[in-house]
Amino acid sequence: MFTETEIASFRNSTEGGKEYFYILYLLKSMKAVNIRGSEFEIPCYGLKEVMQKIVDGATVSTHEDSILTISPNKNKILDMINFLKDNGVSPYHLVEVMGDKVDECAFEFEGEVENIIYYEQGIKNY
Repeated sequence: MFTETEIASFRNSTEGGKEYFYILYLLKSMKAVNIRGSEFEIPCYGLKEVMQKIVDGATVSTHEDSILTISPNKNKILDMINFLKDNGVSPYHLVEVMGDKVDECAFEFEGEVENIIYYEQGIKNY
């Protein structure tokens, strides 16, 4: 299950009374990760973008895309959302534009679990 929090929005206007309104959301869920035979649930963040096509003041269509599980680092996702907003990226190009940035986050979950294991071992050895 994901929780959504609206973070940013922007508009693009075109000729002929068409306008596009974009809404960017931070997604949060829990991800089960198995390390060394132990399963851990860690917070996981992703993003969603919704585009509304507006003609003469009425919404005529919507399109959305999302990347559900990117990183356990919330600030990285907020930076990605700001990048999308600042560059006017539509959901049609979301995965194409963000693919490399998402790939860079692939091993962060293991690092987060290693931190949890280290922390728990430190407490047990205290």
